[in-house]
Amino acid sequence: MNGWIGVDFDGTLATYEKGTAPALGDPIPQMVERIRRWYLEWGIEVRIVTARASHPSFDEHDRMAMTNWLIR
Repeated sequence: MNGWIGVDFDGTLATYEKGTAPALGDPIPQMVERIRRWYLEWGIEVRIVTARASHPSFDEHDRMAMTNWLIR
């Protein structure tokens, strides 16, 4: 399969409450499972997209936290 699927982080993969950034919300289990299925079973490339990347305080540590959050 060609292409990829983009999935928003806050409010889609993780719960989100306005004003709580940079804290990461709790996983939304159904969506995490769906992404794992797309990637592991169907071989679809999944890219997580977020507006957090535009925040001045977002750094490599935050990117690693999001990655570790998804694979836990």
